[in-house]
Amino acid sequence: MQIAIQLATTSHFTSRDATIILGQVFREAKTCPLLSYGQTSRFVGFLLIYLLAQATNGATVVSQYGSRLWRMDDGLPHSCVQAVLQTRDGYLWVGTQFGLARFDGVRFVGFNKNNVPEMLNANILGLQEGQDGSLWIATGRGGMLRLKDGKFTRYGKADGLANDSCLGPTLETRDGSLWFATLGGLSRYRDGKFVNFGTNSGLASDVVRGMVEDQEGQLWLATPTGVYCWKDGVVIRRFLMADGLRINDARALFCDPDGTIWVGAGNGLSRIQKGQVTTFVMTDSPANNIITHIQRDRRGNLWVGSYGGLSQFVDPKIIGQLDGQGQAFDLVNAIFEDREGNLWIGSRDGLIRLNSHPFTSYTQQNGLSCNNVTSVLEGKDGVIWAATWGGGVNRLKDGVFTALTCDGSSLALGLCEDSAQRVWAGSDWDGGLFRFDQQSVHRYTDADGLTGGAVRVVHQDRSGAYWLGTTRGLYRMEGQTIRPFGTEHGMPQEVIRAICEDDQGDLWIGTNDGLWRLRQDTLVRFTTADGLSNTTTGALYADHHGNLWIGTSGGGLDRLRDGRFTAYTSQRGLFNDSIYEIVEDENGWLWMTCIRGIFRVHRNDLDRLDNGSINAIHCIAYGNPDGLASEVCSMVAKPSAWKSKDGRLWFATVKGLSVIDPNSLKEENPVPPPVTLERILTDKQAFPPAETLSVAAPVRIPPGRGELEFQYTALAFRTPERTRFKYQLEGVDTDWVEAGARRSAHYSNVYPGKYRFRVLARNSESTWSEPGGFVEFVVLPHVWQTWWFKLAIVATVMLGALGIHRVRLARFRQLENLRLRLAADLHDEVGSNLSTISLLARKLQKGGSAGTEAADDVAAISRISGQTSSSIREIAWFINPENDTLQDLILRMKETANAMLPGIECRFQSAQAHLTRTLPPQFRQDIFLLYKEMLANIAKHSRASRVEIEISRLDSLWQLRVRDNGVGFDTRTTYTGNGLKNIRLRAFRLNGSLNIESKPGNGTIATFTVPIP
Repeated sequence: MQIAIQLATTSHFTSRDATIILGQVFREAKTCPLLSYGQTSRFVGFLLIYLLAQATNGATVVSQYGSRLWRMDDGLPHSCVQAVLQTRDGYLWVGTQFGLARFDGVRFVGFNKNNVPEMLNANILGLQEGQDGSLWIATGRGGMLRLKDGKFTRYGKADGLANDSCLGPTLETRDGSLWFATLGGLSRYRDGKFVNFGTNSGLASDVVRGMVEDQEGQLWLATPTGVYCWKDGVVIRRFLMADGLRINDARALFCDPDGTIWVGAGNGLSRIQKGQVTTFVMTDSPANNIITHIQRDRRGNLWVGSYGGLSQFVDPKIIGQLDGQGQAFDLVNAIFEDREGNLWIGSRDGLIRLNSHPFTSYTQQNGLSCNNVTSVLEGKDGVIWAATWGGGVNRLKDGVFTALTCDGSSLALGLCEDSAQRVWAGSDWDGGLFRFDQQSVHRYTDADGLTGGAVRVVHQDRSGAYWLGTTRGLYRMEGQTIRPFGTEHGMPQEVIRAICEDDQGDLWIGTNDGLWRLRQDTLVRFTTADGLSNTTTGALYADHHGNLWIGTSGGGLDRLRDGRFTAYTSQRGLFNDSIYEIVEDENGWLWMTCIRGIFRVHRNDLDRLDNGSINAIHCIAYGNPDGLASEVCSMVAKPSAWKSKDGRLWFATVKGLSVIDPNSLKEENPVPPPVTLERILTDKQAFPPAETLSVAAPVRIPPGRGELEFQYTALAFRTPERTRFKYQLEGVDTDWVEAGARRSAHYSNVYPGKYRFRVLARNSESTWSEPGGFVEFVVLPHVWQTWWFKLAIVATVMLGALGIHRVRLARFRQLENLRLRLAADLHDEVGSNLSTISLLARKLQKGGSAGTEAADDVAAISRISGQTSSSIREIAWFINPENDTLQDLILRMKETANAMLPGIECRFQSAQAHLTRTLPPQFRQDIFLLYKEMLANIAKHSRASRVEIEISRLDSLWQLRVRDNGVGFDTRTTYTGNGLKNIRLRAFRLNGSLNIESKPGNGTIATFTVPIP
């Protein structure tokens, strides 16, 4: 029995050991008269409790790791993953049984025989990156592939490779040599040449299943015939079963920084230190636990992959790991740790990401009686208490949960520990209030005055009085007396959500109808009229700086300081506007729960926002990927979050109890995720190739419709779904465009020219990745959009206009010449002939050779020919282009006045400016004829002795004013003569205005105003 007890209490106690102990206990119970049945039962009970504790501790360790699985449905070429590698550009490469994939955390890009002709075989067994950035790919029967600058090159037996059938292991040694394992032996690639090694180099087999290089530059090889330490083609030492290996058939190797070599042979993990071999057996079932891969992570954990799944070596035990559903991992082919510390497992069931969670969660699998946790607190003795809705109150001590239940206490709500270290628990519906003492439980119900339905909040103030927040109002308990409180002060009997006491001893009560302050038995209510952002206040926290932090439902976070409320909402960067609980850690971070998980914001950020130093709050959010049992946190009872004495924070969720150590988190401003531009789509066609996006010269995009799409990504693998982007196309966007989680940007009608596209990324804990990713490009124009084409068009238009101008000028000159010829012909030919007729007629009149009737005709001929000759001369004058100026018109008007008004004093005045202005012939003719009509009326009817003629310019108007001192006339009298009618008609034709002023005996003033053409 003593042996059994000693074995049961060792740190390496296993379920197999438990079976042995139980068998021994019952055997001794039958044979030992000193061991009673009660003693045996008590021991068995102790043993079962201890086994439960061990199982719980193991489950706790597992819960610190989260796993995510990707299969073919997620984009993998095949679910059987055989190789994983992260290249220096940040991409994760995944080799599967039916192709290669490039992964950015969200999307897979596949490569297989269909899009890579060089890939003769798509069974990818190994991956290795060379010093020059080349990716070497080992294929099953297609030799080695090298991917360099987007181009695949195949190397096979014809190129010097030992065999076209590769086995998977690849390695680059310190001297830059690349080693490949094939069925024909090892191939070393250096300086563009292959050199092969096999049984001719001291190896007992050509098959190599694992390779590592130690600190001395020696190559360690795992083969079916043992482990070889080998250098420069010479075997230095060989390790076999006789040396301590489990079996000779070795499959996996790993070298620690201190030179320790780890060997996986069969189901045994062996450690070789200074030539000595120590072996640790995984299980008694070697068929299911053949070790395939060994990897140590940056935290020092040694991971072992086998046919039976994933395990962790914790000296001297190998502990099997479970996935998020509590199941063992499938056959492990590869283990790789990326730059962020994520562990990638290549398994027969897909690609698995394994990472440690900042949160550890306790659920029913860990012994919690119910997953729906409503409140949590730590007692003064360090025990964690959790109230559950369905499993009563749970006590967590030394890693073991104990459920404390009694009638009516299963639906537990609010918790409180009083000054006597007694725990109080409220219950839902009409379950009442429970007090848990060391040895007993006492229940308070309606009979004790508690008629408030569900008890959500329990609080003991500094005076020792208990305050109960229920769904029917506030209650106060002193001694054993419970009575309602606050109705006499106007507090309605409704849901009490939170109770908090500040440093001044004031009690703050959060309700659905505002915030209440109790000071010296006086209640004061605060609402939105006082500055509160929302009347539903569900969380209260009073810090030691005089601030009262208030979590509201829909109004965000409020701070009450110096009597003034300040609101922080999602519009100012807050993660969520409905706050369930508030707790502060030791580093000044305020942690808040909501329906979307847990988030934190630093107090300094809120102060900087208040003083205008920043424009928005930076919140860091946590959810299921961080280990939370559920993103839906509890809001029905208090306290639903608690800071324990060791600085850890505990949170109640609807699917378990979660805890985090804030001191273990990375400090602010970690490195933002690197941003990569993958390709540009122009008019929905991929252009250019991805590798050309990183060159220094701008990308030249051929002419098109101007439709561009940029596809980008951020190579962050821990929580890629939280990565956020913003982009800007310089030359088009005046500011950054917030893209959220979207990984593409679309533009239409982008005009030809030079542009620069920039994209930044950030995750929940980092700043924006300046300078981010960018690409400079030139959108080439169509022929009709080029500058020389436009210049040619302009030149053509100008030449056409010049040609038209020259044609018009030639026609104008032709017209001028025609006018000159017409004027000359009229003056010389027609005028001369009419003058001759007139002279002959006067000659006949003077000679008296004609009779009476003939004399009258001759007189008419003489008169008509004279008038016609005068008209012809006027027409000739108007047609002649040499008389087109204003000065010519004025001189002609002066001559006409002297000719038409003989014996009348004539005074003529004209403006001296613009005399050289050219006037259209029709305008000159109409003005002149209107002027002659005015003079003819004066000559015929005015009997004037003086006439004043004035020509002037008023801005853009031309004015003719004729004034006489004749008899005048009454302008109200209608005249039937043609004189005034002709004058008005010509004024209308010229679009001018005519004004005649006259009175009998006072002469006449005629004023004509017309726009200057």
